[in-house]
Amino acid sequence: MGTYQIAGRRRKPCDFAYGCFFLTGLGFLVGGFAGTFSQSNAGSNALFTGLWLVFPACFVALVGIGLSLLLCRHWPLLFLSLMTVLVAAELMTEAGPVALYNSAPIGYGITCVVFALAWFARSGRLTR
Repeated sequence: MGTYQIAGRRRKPCDFAYGCFFLTGLGFLVGGFAGTFSQSNAGSNALFTGLWLVFPACFVALVGIGLSLLLCRHWPLLFLSLMTVLVAAELMTEAGPVALYNSAPIGYGITCVVFALAWFARSGRLTR
């Protein structure tokens, strides 16, 4: 697996994949919490976060899946890729109970953020 030089620092392809899942997790966390703040403004909150956070997060998730499947095959990245596909299927089909539909983006976001932060903390990228 090669390394890349960006801004004077060496980066691995897995760094990019974990970064993609980190951004995706943040987008889904904000989008998941936006509809729960106020029921009177739930539509406008969901519209704002959907347009500006969740849609770009979906594109970044596709890049993260591609990087994880093609460049580096770490089990956490494969788990995040599988989880991304399952959450996307749940959100598109609305299958299952309402509680699952409402909690899927929040659980997915927390998992992505925790896995990405653990990767960067373990590799020492947060301390430099």
